[in-house]
Amino acid sequence: MPLKLITLNTDHGGRPIEKVIDFLQKENAEIVCLQEVYNGVDSQLEDNFRSLRIFKEKLSYLIILFSPPMR
Repeated sequence: MPLKLITLNTDHGGRPIEKVIDFLQKENAEIVCLQEVYNGVDSQLEDNFRSLRIFKEKLSYLIILFSPPMR
């Protein structure tokens, strides 16, 4: 049984984030790995800095793991 996997660098959280969401919905992959996703919680931040929250709201993935960058 084939399994679809997508790995995508969202380029600073996804600009414009709507295009990233549209692409992921259209592709309907079982596994998605995203780089440069931000976990900002302040609603005044631009969407790309709150991309993790927006992806969770708009996409229906069963498991979402987030790891901040290590410095």
